[in-house]
Order: sequence, then structure tokens, then C-alpha cells
Amino acid sequence: MGEQRKADLWDYVMLLRPTLMMPVWMFLFYGHYAASFKGFWGFALPNSSAFWVSLLSLTLISGTTYIVNQIFDIETDRINRKLFLLPDGIISVRAAWIYTAVLSVAGLGIATCLGKTPFWLMFAIWIMGFMYSVPPFRFKGRPIIDMVWNSLGYGFLTFLLGYWSAAGGITGDALRRSIVYMLAVAGVYAETTIADIEGDRASGAITIGVLLGKKATAVIGTVLIGLSALTAILLRDWMGFVPAVITLIFFLRVFGAGDEDNFVARAKFAFRLAGGIYALNIGIHYPIYILMGAVIYAGMKVYYKTRFGLNYPSLSGD
Repeated sequence: MGEQRKADLWDYVMLLRPTLMMPVWMFLFYGHYAASFKGFWGFALPNSSAFWVSLLSLTLISGTTYIVNQIFDIETDRINRKLFLLPDGIISVRAAWIYTAVLSVAGLGIATCLGKTPFWLMFAIWIMGFMYSVPPFRFKGRPIIDMVWNSLGYGFLTFLLGYWSAAGGITGDALRRSIVYMLAVAGVYAETTIADIEGDRASGAITIGVLLGKKATAVIGTVLIGLSALTAILLRDWMGFVPAVITLIFFLRVFGAGDEDNFVARAKFAFRLAGGIYALNIGIHYPIYILMGAVIYAGMKVYYKTRFGLNYPSLSGD
């Protein structure tokens, strides 16, 4: 570990979990695209102030979710030697709560300036974030609802916010097309729980993976991705269809594993690849999204190397 010192600005930035902002921003971009283009081919730089102000507000609100999650997972993170800022006392829990309050006020305040629709969307995201981590709700460790919660947060609310930023309102088309992305998020989330079954079971968390086991969970994840692709065809949402059908191929490949270890390894590869596929798909149409990801990746590499002597994040996912 690197030399311990008092928390500085970059520690507070990293407490927001920048890598986890990428999927948040991704579905905001998908929503913007859905309102801006009808087919698969489109290339743009979001030029409306509504989009970028929404992104700022969403980043602050999502940051509160990730901080609260770390506060309530502090003992687990200490045991697993990860996310060192709170477990190692670099940032105190009290300071983290104050930071959360400041971000909440700022994020919701900015949303208020955008109008009623974005405010209520943002408020719902904020409330859901707390319910995901905070007892007695703690939906993070409850089977089925954990998957539904992620689906609603990313594939529905964030998608609608992006749609609103381009269209200036929420239409029936927006609600219908959000189904494509809700199913995709649910399917990928289910697959992610397979790799964490042993750890979650040991910590007492009952995820969908712990409840149903590896193979049944993989079946559910695959079916959901398949339904996402099918729904995209029915709605002629080719932007949602392309990554779904590619992801489906690799989810199906998981079932060709000959043993349990290989099954988990293939599942891990499949959901990691799925995230990359969806990110690359939107990045082709919005290159600035790729640039944002590259800046975050490079910044975090420098931060974790100089702060903790770690090679993180790693493209291998280790």
C-alpha cells in the first residue's frame, strides 16, 4: 500500500466510483439517441444544454448512491481489501455522510432548474439509490428485486432522462423503447451475480445468483437478453438490437462449459464483454462518450498507482 495521508480532492473524486459512472452515462446517451435518430446510423455530439446539465445532475445523484453503498459495505470492503478510502479511514464515515448530503442538495437543486419532469426522474433515481443499500430495504441483497431495481434505475429512469434531454418530453415511444434496455440491464445484471455467488453467500447476501444457482441464473440472464433483442426487433430499435444479439451469442456460449469453474469463467467473460459491447455501440455514435471513458480510465490508473501502488483499473478485470 502507498503512504497514508489525509484525504485530498482526488480522494473525494474517487469516492464517487468514476468507473461506475460509465454505465450511468451510457444509458443517458442511449435515451438521447432514441429521441434523436430512428435507425441505427447516426452520429452526433449532444449540443443541448439540457443534456449536459442532466448529465451533471445525474453524476452527482449517482455519486450519492455509490458513497452510501460504500458506507454500508465498509466492513466487507475492509475484509476484502478493496475501496480503501472508507475502510482505511482516509475519509471518515462522518465526512462521507456530509459529502453525500452536499451532493444530494446540489444534484436535486440542478434538476429543479431543468424542470418538473427531470426533477422527478432524478428524485426517483436518488430514492432508489438509498433503498438499494440502506436497511431495512437493502434491495442490493434481495433476490429478483435486486435485478429489477437495477433494471429500473439504468434502463428506465436514466434512459427516460436522456430521452427527455433531446425531445423535451416523455412520449409513448420513450416508454416502449425503454423496455429494450430494461431487459438488457436485467439480463446482464443476472449474469454478473454468477461470479459472486460464493462471496455473497458467505456475507449473507441473497442475490438472484445465490437463490437460483449458476445455471438457472444463466438461463434467466440469457432469456432476458433474448427478449431484449426480440423487443428491439418489434419496436424497430436497431440501436438496442445490435448489442443485444451480439451479447446473446456469448451468453449462449456459457452453456458449452464442461465444468463448474469453466462455467463461471465463461459467465464472467460474457457479462464483461456485454458491458463493453453496449459501451462501444453507443460510443460509435457518440465518440465523446469513448473520450470520457478514456479520461476516467487514465486518471484512475494514475491515482491508484500513486496513491495505493495498485494496477487498477485493469482491462483484464482482475
